[in-house]
Amino acid sequence: MFASCYTGLVTANTYGVDRHGSLLVMTLTAHERVTAVSYSPDGRLLASSSRDNIIRIWDMRTGEEIISLLHDSDQVLFITFTPNSGSLLFQSGAGTLYSWSFSDVQAGPQRLYERSEIGWLVALSPDSSLLASAQEGHVICLWKTTVRQQLAILSGHQDEIRAFSFSTDGGILASGSCGGTIILWNSNTGELIRQLTGNRGKVVYSLSFSSDGARLASTSGDHILIWELHTGSIILALRGNQGAVLSVHFSPDGKSLVSIVRPLMLRLWTLRDDGAEASSIVLDRMTKSAVFSPNGLYIASVSSHSNIYIWDAGGSQQTVSQPLATQHETVNSVAVSPNGAFIVLSVDYETACVWDTRTGQQRFPPLIGSISTMTISSDGRLIAMRCSDNVVRLYDAITGVAIRDLPHGHEVIITTVAFSPDTVWVASGSSDRVICLWNIATGQPSEVGRLFCKSIIWTLTFSPNGQLIAVGDVDGFIHFWQVETGQPAYKPLDTGRYRYSTEKEEEEEEITFPPASAYILSGRRDGSSFFRDISSSWQISTQYSREIITFSPASTHIASGRYDGLCHVWDIRTGQQTLVLSGHDTTIQSITYSPDGRFIVIGAEDSTFRMWSADTGTLLATTPPNGYLASATFTPGGQCIAVSCSEDKIHVRDLEVDRLPLLSDNVCDAVVLPGSRGLDVDGWSLGPAGELLLWVPAEYRDYLQVFPCTMLIAERRVVITADENGLCVGENWTACWRDQNPSILM
Repeated sequence: MFASCYTGLVTANTYGVDRHGSLLVMTLTAHERVTAVSYSPDGRLLASSSRDNIIRIWDMRTGEEIISLLHDSDQVLFITFTPNSGSLLFQSGAGTLYSWSFSDVQAGPQRLYERSEIGWLVALSPDSSLLASAQEGHVICLWKTTVRQQLAILSGHQDEIRAFSFSTDGGILASGSCGGTIILWNSNTGELIRQLTGNRGKVVYSLSFSSDGARLASTSGDHILIWELHTGSIILALRGNQGAVLSVHFSPDGKSLVSIVRPLMLRLWTLRDDGAEASSIVLDRMTKSAVFSPNGLYIASVSSHSNIYIWDAGGSQQTVSQPLATQHETVNSVAVSPNGAFIVLSVDYETACVWDTRTGQQRFPPLIGSISTMTISSDGRLIAMRCSDNVVRLYDAITGVAIRDLPHGHEVIITTVAFSPDTVWVASGSSDRVICLWNIATGQPSEVGRLFCKSIIWTLTFSPNGQLIAVGDVDGFIHFWQVETGQPAYKPLDTGRYRYSTEKEEEEEEITFPPASAYILSGRRDGSSFFRDISSSWQISTQYSREIITFSPASTHIASGRYDGLCHVWDIRTGQQTLVLSGHDTTIQSITYSPDGRFIVIGAEDSTFRMWSADTGTLLATTPPNGYLASATFTPGGQCIAVSCSEDKIHVRDLEVDRLPLLSDNVCDAVVLPGSRGLDVDGWSLGPAGELLLWVPAEYRDYLQVFPCTMLIAERRVVITADENGLCVGENWTACWRDQNPSILM
């Protein structure tokens, strides 16, 4: 209504994100690796514990932290309020049970039971008067907490106990074992009431009573079973969890269930009154634990990102259009088309997504194949990849239509594919030590025939001038062939990645094929021998890893990356090493030259990339770790780098080398706002003088387009910008008011 009255406003545009279908109510951030949460009986407070040894108490009306306690001795793994909300009971990682009274916060926690008394697995009755603990795996001890008195020892399980739960009135204790047995005990007398069977030997991870005490929910592998306690029969089995159910909790009214399913999926179930069936929705895919509020209106969950999320439990009655996605897919590589029009991202070695760099949208549905071997032609018209049937398939980069399958030229799995610069040839290498060349127009093999290497081929590339093919093998050698004649062009380069012996090179390797021909057994005169799996292209010896090789734009030098994080640059004409670039401590994932040949960018498994001077070897820029970085490559103009990450995203970063020395943590996390210095620990975007410009909710921060990123390419992203007049902040804030006021304000 009033936007037209102002200038210099902030705009937040979201793509594929709608705040978890409007079910997320509140996000609490302050911890490192939260371990447990618990509501107070009146629901006004929430206690949380974490591995930073801090217990925090939150006001659920405002989301503010009101009390914190630093527990020096150990991390906290279990926490609960006493019935009057005046104290907390918690168990440390060492197994000791403590009590902390709010009436005397400064006194700190008091020890109640040592681990030697109660063990690791414990449960408290709702009124905190009884404590159940597992002793010697399959024996249960009942304690009276007020007088530290052991009431009974319960024996009946044959297997290790994995779960406890008291009924709402505290009169019944349910215990479950790794053998699938559930036993109901009278918690006042210690007598066995009933044994429940039907889990078929599957581990019982969690138990939960309904508020009326008539039903019990238990986990059984990937099922949730709901039992009628009066008869001991199963009245409902909830399926479709697609993983082991780690925990389950009834809502206070008994009409809903919340469960955590491996791998860390938070699912909310709505139970029908007649018990015939149930519907469910997935609230989050990165949750470690969850509990209902006492009134049943909210769910507090612990995220694997160490945030605490408060959900609207009534969301099971709503329609969720598009929950906020989590980053669970692995990016393997990224390739930029030579004209910079699109980027190809490979995910989980099975899918290739083609993104338009102008719109940030996918051009067409994902391509399916083995995307560990993928390349784009120099004219940007074709994409080549090895598919699951071990053929090289060519796709139209504009439409995504498969154009041609090149004939089978390899006996075993293809390990690498490359286009020639003129898009006349496509070459492939394999663990059968063979290089094949095909004419793209005809789909026929080259007249030079197949080229042979002495060892398994990991990677190959054409020189920019199109005259050479360079091949890297598992023994650390780089070989060169002339494309026109198929003849060796230069003496192979020995990168020294692994040497079998220090003796002279004429010491030959003896190679033997076992009868099944699935492996090569190779031996050296120094007595060393190695098995190599040809069919999978992996070797049983850990001494080997994929070598990355890249030509300089002038075709005079070649850079090779190693498993030890070193990059060596060679003059291929003389065979001399000219540079050694060191800085990474883990395997190099990608090497790329800038189009003008001035810079080399290296990405490694340490989740960083570094930019070097190709002339002097000087380090020019680096990024802090940010997830798993799979690949980094220059865009055609050389001003930007496209970086792929494990979150199924591509960051197109503006280098601005002349004014941006080493990229700092703040720069990496900065919101795209003029003059912004970055995000502080509380999620505020800071201005040049440290002023607060904009607060970003925690659930959006992973989806931000960040400076110096000029575009974030992903299915879900958040772009925050200011209008063309910039921001009106500080002493100039009144400039936001427009001269011409609309009539709506009159």
